[in-house]
Amino acid sequence: MINADDCCLIVEDNFVILIDLEDMVQSMGFKQVDHATNLTEAMALIEKKRYRVAFLDIRLGKDNGLPIAKALQKHEIPFAITSAYYDESSLPPEFHRVPLVAKPYSMGAVRKALADLLIFSSMP
Repeated sequence: MINADDCCLIVEDNFVILIDLEDMVQSMGFKQVDHATNLTEAMALIEKKRYRVAFLDIRLGKDNGLPIAKALQKHEIPFAITSAYYDESSLPPEFHRVPLVAKPYSMGAVRKALADLLIFSSMP
């Protein structure tokens, strides 16, 4: 269940894709959605705000999203990896079980990932 004060973080460097995912997440109940388009913005948001879930594009232009994934993990924020070029073998083992939402996004894939993340975020 999504509460009114729950916030979702989307880290995505393509504005059109970001807005599309934001619309999907809002249609599923999130009233508050923050977004970052690069490593610096994402790290600053993670340090100052608590997120219920996050969606992370693992490739942000020339930047690698792994430092963001590690920060999300450190802050115990469940997240899904989003990518058009996902290759699990290129990720450290601690991220092999992270949900994947392949681009282009489908409502069903986003809904499934969000359901998985909400289950995880509800665990004690």
